[in-house]
Amino acid sequence: MFFNKLRLKIFIISMVMFFCCFSGSAMPPAHKWTLEECVDYALQHSPEVRMLELSVKSKNVDLNTERNSWLPQISASASQQYTFGRSLTYENTYTNTSTGQTSVSLTGKMNLFDGFCSRYKKRMTRDLVLVEEHNLSDAKMTLIMNVAEAYLQVLMDMQLLEISERQVSIDSLQTLRLQGLLKHGKISYVDVVQQHATLQSSMANVSEKKNQLSTDELSLCQLMDLEVPKDFSIAKPKEDDLCLMMPDNIDAILAEAINNYPTIQSQKASISCSEDKIKMCRSALYPQLSLVGGIGTNYYKTNGIDNRSFGNQLRNNFCQEIQLQLTIPLFNRFETRNSIRQARIEKDKNEILLKKAKNDLYHKITQIHAHAMNAYAKITSYTAAVNSNQESFKLTTKKYECGKATLFEFDDSKVKLLEAESSRLQALFDYYYQCYLLKLYKNPREI
Repeated sequence: MFFNKLRLKIFIISMVMFFCCFSGSAMPPAHKWTLEECVDYALQHSPEVRMLELSVKSKNVDLNTERNSWLPQISASASQQYTFGRSLTYENTYTNTSTGQTSVSLTGKMNLFDGFCSRYKKRMTRDLVLVEEHNLSDAKMTLIMNVAEAYLQVLMDMQLLEISERQVSIDSLQTLRLQGLLKHGKISYVDVVQQHATLQSSMANVSEKKNQLSTDELSLCQLMDLEVPKDFSIAKPKEDDLCLMMPDNIDAILAEAINNYPTIQSQKASISCSEDKIKMCRSALYPQLSLVGGIGTNYYKTNGIDNRSFGNQLRNNFCQEIQLQLTIPLFNRFETRNSIRQARIEKDKNEILLKKAKNDLYHKITQIHAHAMNAYAKITSYTAAVNSNQESFKLTTKKYECGKATLFEFDDSKVKLLEAESSRLQALFDYYYQCYLLKLYKNPREI
C-alpha cells in the first residue's frame, strides 16, 4: 500500500511537470520584465517621484514670478459715494444737501531701486529650483537602487527554485530506482523509507522557495507601484551579462561621483542659496526708491442745484500725477541685523552638511567597491567549488547506485553541491548589484 501511494505521488509530480512544460509551449509566452523596464515603470508611477516633480514645477513658477518683479504694478479703481447733510460740492464749498460723487482712477507703481533685493531674491529662487531638481534626482536614484536590489533578489529566487526542483527530480529518480531494487530483494525496506523522506524534504524545500519567490515578487511590484499580475515574471539575463567588467579605480569613481551625486549638488545649491539670502537681507539696509504715477477724474451731483453734465465734469476734473517715493530705513528693532545673522548660521549649517555628504559618499563607495571585489573573488572560488562538487556528486551517485555508498553519503554530497551552487549564485548577483551601484554613483545620467 505504501509503495502504491509513493508511485502515485511520483507519477503526479511527473505529469504536472509535463503538462506545465506543454502548456508553456502551447500558450503565447507572457511578457517578461527586464531590469530597465522595471526601473522605468517605477520612475513613472512612483508617488514620491511625482510629488517631487510637482515641487520642481512649483519652484519654477516662483522663479518666473521673481523674474517679472521689475515690471510695474498697474491697477484701476472706481468708487461711488453718497453724502447726506453737510457735504462738499464740486465747487469746493460745503452745503446742507445730499450729494453724490463718482471717482475713476488708474495708478501705477514701479520699483527703481530696492538695494538689489529683487536681484538676490531671484538668484535665491533659482538656487531653490536647483535644490528641488537635485532632490528629485536623489529620490530617483534611491528608487533605482531599491528596484534593482528587489529585481536581483527575485532573479536569485528563481535560480534557487530551479536548483531545488532539480534536486526533487534527482530524489524522485532515486526513489523509483530503490523501489525496483526492493522488488528484487537487493535492498531493505528501510533504505526506501529513508529515500522517500529525503524526497519529501526536497519537495518541502521547493514549496519554501516558491513562497519566497512570491513574496519577493510582491515586494518588487509594490516598489514599482504595480498591481501584481497573474503572469508576472522577469527576464533571466545570461550569466555573461551579469559578469560585468571589473569596477574602475576607486579614486576615479569618487572624482566622478562628487561632480554628479545629487545630494552633494543639492548641498552646493543650498550654500549658494544661503549666500544670496545674506545679500538679500543686507539690501534692507539701503534706501528704496519708487516711481508712482496715476490719472483720475470725478463726477459730482448735488441735489437742489444745476449740475454740469457728466461728460463735462469728467473732462474738467481730469487730473494726472507723478511722484518719487524715497524710503530710508532708520530703525526696525534690529530685525535686519538678526535676519543677516540667521542667514549666516544657515550657510554654516549647509557647509557642514556638504562636508558630511562628501564623507558619507566616500564611505558608501569604498564599502561598495570592497564588496564588489570580495564578491568577484567569491565567484572564482565558488565556481571551482561547484565544479569539484559536481564531479564528487557524480562519483557518489554511481557508488550509491552500485551499493558502495550509503544514503547519508549521497545526501551529504548532494547538499554540498546545492550549497556551492547557491553560494555561487549569491556571489554572482551580489557582484552584479555592487557594480550596478558603482555605475550609478559614478554617473546617474547613464542609468
